[in-house]
Amino acid sequence: MARTKRSVHEQNLLVTANQHHPKHVHQHNRAMNAAKSSAKHAVVSKALLHPICDFRIPVTKAELSMDQWDAYAPQRFCYGVPTLIKYGFGNQLEFLRIPVTREDQLFGYVILPMIYKYSWLYLCCFVEWWLAMWKSWDSEFKKMTKKIKTKAQRKRAALVATSRKNVGARFLEAMVARRTVVADCIANGLKNGRIPSLDEFIIRNKRDWLFMEFDELPDNADKYLRADPLHTDNKALFETGWEEFGDPVSEILDQKDDGWISKGIDVSVIFKRGLSDALKTLKQAGKDVDITYNEASQIPNRWHECHEPPIRFVSERKDQFYRRGFNLDQPMIFLYQCLRDEVEIERADFLRELMDMLVTDETRYQWSLHVDQLIDGEMTWEEFSDLVADALDLKPNSRSNTIGPDGVKPDHPFLSIDALIAVRAYLRNLQNKPDTAVDFLLRSISRFSTPDASDSQVWNWVINTVTPDTVTEVLQKAHHDRLKLSNMGQDIVIHRTNIASPDLESSKETRFSFAMDDYVGNTGSDESPYVPTPIGDTHDFDWTEFLSPFQNIDAQAASRAFYGHLNEKPQDSEQFLHALVDGFSTVPSSDGAWDPVKNISQGMDHTTNLQPAEQFWSNQLYGDNTEDGRTSTLLNTPLVQIKHTHMETLWSKPSIDSHGMAMEQRLKTLFWLRDVRQAIENCRCNLISISKLRSTLATNTPQGHIQTVYNALVALDSGSINQEVLDGWLEKLQVEVGLQQMLGS
Repeated sequence: MARTKRSVHEQNLLVTANQHHPKHVHQHNRAMNAAKSSAKHAVVSKALLHPICDFRIPVTKAELSMDQWDAYAPQRFCYGVPTLIKYGFGNQLEFLRIPVTREDQLFGYVILPMIYKYSWLYLCCFVEWWLAMWKSWDSEFKKMTKKIKTKAQRKRAALVATSRKNVGARFLEAMVARRTVVADCIANGLKNGRIPSLDEFIIRNKRDWLFMEFDELPDNADKYLRADPLHTDNKALFETGWEEFGDPVSEILDQKDDGWISKGIDVSVIFKRGLSDALKTLKQAGKDVDITYNEASQIPNRWHECHEPPIRFVSERKDQFYRRGFNLDQPMIFLYQCLRDEVEIERADFLRELMDMLVTDETRYQWSLHVDQLIDGEMTWEEFSDLVADALDLKPNSRSNTIGPDGVKPDHPFLSIDALIAVRAYLRNLQNKPDTAVDFLLRSISRFSTPDASDSQVWNWVINTVTPDTVTEVLQKAHHDRLKLSNMGQDIVIHRTNIASPDLESSKETRFSFAMDDYVGNTGSDESPYVPTPIGDTHDFDWTEFLSPFQNIDAQAASRAFYGHLNEKPQDSEQFLHALVDGFSTVPSSDGAWDPVKNISQGMDHTTNLQPAEQFWSNQLYGDNTEDGRTSTLLNTPLVQIKHTHMETLWSKPSIDSHGMAMEQRLKTLFWLRDVRQAIENCRCNLISISKLRSTLATNTPQGHIQTVYNALVALDSGSINQEVLDGWLEKLQVEVGLQQMLGS
């Protein structure tokens, strides 16, 4: 039940906000001081850990116009029924999750500690009550102004206008209070503690201080500001000097009917019944009438959730991130996971997730350009994450959560987030810009990797094999086949496997011809390129169980995240690792193979501890057959042993057809020309030395360009070079490459 001074009557709810005009402040303080004698036996039974030392909720005594309120109608947020949700590892944490909708569409969530359920509902009902009362007074005022003819009618209309302003100020203060509380809830995240602004609202509402500044509080305010308003033993303290009356907000909540949450509150009956008495009381202008509205007050800059800085509600993705045991103290990990999802995130959704982390929306356009660059493969993840970390002013330990920049060693390009982004962009370009799809892909690859001969071969297979539904799987297979090439020293053509979608199989060869021929030149032949097929029947064979779970991106990301958690929260770090591992690994976290990861020392690199784990797992699967210090994995297991696992069909060395060799040579030439072009540009700008340029020209020179390169090296040795000479070499090389590709060589 709400409390009011003994002399205030129930009908004054229509005209007062339980507050005083500033000129009555001293009178109010005297009244409160007089109550000290009756309060001397009321003590603080349970104190707040952090007493209120200042007000978080600003005081406003202004009134919105109804036109201003209506202008925000399309942007109005509706808060739904709180639901109990379990968060964290092992569902250990219980919070209330409040859905937030706008125009009947889910917009996000507010997460609230369970102890505040009634207080939150009271605050929301408080807002709805004063909104309904304000609209009623506004409607009454507009109706009366249409028929003013006499002096009495003018006086009555003036009283109605005063009541509308007072109630309007009450509503606006309620909106400001809720916005402040919601912002605190978002900032609190999954900290199961207190919401200071909600404690403040409860105390100020109970003690009639909503329209008082902190320095206007009575002398005995300190004990109330340090008392826990939720603790039942403090009830007597907050009731001191006040008398119960019918609090409509409490009565609505007591009905156990949540209809007001979605439909609002109908006050028409109450309003009509109390209208005459309310105007009579206001006309008498007695000392018990509180005039909250102040004509000199300005409407605050932030009373609606969309005002700058806007409220950043918890999105569905962030809610899932919380439920998996993470928190937004690791913002880069969250953005990384958004990009890593099997279903590619829409760039508008990714931009929203990013903007929700930033203070203001004023830089949205600039960040939209950065997001476009990232998702189109025109900016690396490392470059993008550095921009975000700078914008968020992350501390060094939080920047490490970028997963290094993405937890992948430089010699594992196919596992990098940049490879995933580049291939997805390539598939989009095949539909929208087929003439330049391969060119854009090669540019993207060059930003995060320097492909060698084997890489060119593997990228060739990726381009020919990948479909929108198999990007992650194809890149994982490409990574393992690349390791196989480097470990076994074999020139192996990667085969097309049965992972493509059936509806795309018919267009595979056409799409491949599109991508390669349009980039390297049309051969003039109507024949589609021949694509090597797998040796043997691998359709029903599941080879993933033989691939190490310690060599993929998820293992390295889990190891890094575990290491960071170990430093910050060692008590639950092992449970944290279990949750991560069991989300991706075929080897459960309870397996002994993960013990080296759990036992990581402070001085050990976060990926080094994966090596003994890899060895342990390999010995379990293949036996201890280490040789010359090399880990025994599928990639270096003797062929006779592989035969016993029926995997020889996957790893047999096929014949290389002439078309595949020519196509691979084209890729090598293009990558070489790209490096030469970059080296010449850097030399022109004095970014590299003549020696470095000479080295680039002479490294892996394709056969058709030996004479041109030789002439260039002679000129370099003589020292007779200038910008015109450099441009001439580059133009000649480009012409030679174009002629070779037109001839199909």
